[in-house]
Amino acid sequence: MLKQIPFSYRFKTHVLPNGVNFSLFRPIERLIAIEYLKLDPKNIYVLFLGDIDDPRKNFHLLEQAFLKIDRYYQTSETSSKIVLLTPYPIPPADVVYYLNACTVIVVTSLVEGSPNVIKEAMACNCPIVTVPVGDAPEIINNTSGCYLSSYDPEDLIKKIVCAIEYNGQTNGRTNIDYLRDSNTSLKVISLYKSLI
Repeated sequence: MLKQIPFSYRFKTHVLPNGVNFSLFRPIERLIAIEYLKLDPKNIYVLFLGDIDDPRKNFHLLEQAFLKIDRYYQTSETSSKIVLLTPYPIPPADVVYYLNACTVIVVTSLVEGSPNVIKEAMACNCPIVTVPVGDAPEIINNTSGCYLSSYDPEDLIKKIVCAIEYNGQTNGRTNIDYLRDSNTSLKVISLYKSLI
């Protein structure tokens, strides 16, 4: 949107992304989240939180990639498997449990502004694979365990495998502290005060 504003007016323009509720979106021990959702702790979970029937969310890309995952990654235990979770729609209070239960969350959207789910996943220290949509590349930046994929299914599956092999929490929460809702609220107040 900023690029659509005439250059001569940009000095008057402020971009303030949505803040993240750090009290709600927080790291939770994986086994607690798994137990809450009644999932099998042995499995590797790839999470897609969007509406699979909404063409803008581009679930088809992840579906294509997921068909080929066995070519790139073999589970070490015969009892474990890679499971694609598509729980939409879910109660908002359950989102934090899905983010903490999954091994990686994947965003394949064709259109987004500033995807809240990426910021919420960052606040939970969840590994992320996302396409370059909206400000997602800037949000994940160089966070270890977070990967930027093209819209090519082969590239997407390689990045998902990287996230699975990362096998741990990221430092996303620290990296997006500037988007903590209390910080963004202060920025909005400061902006309004500057206009008075």
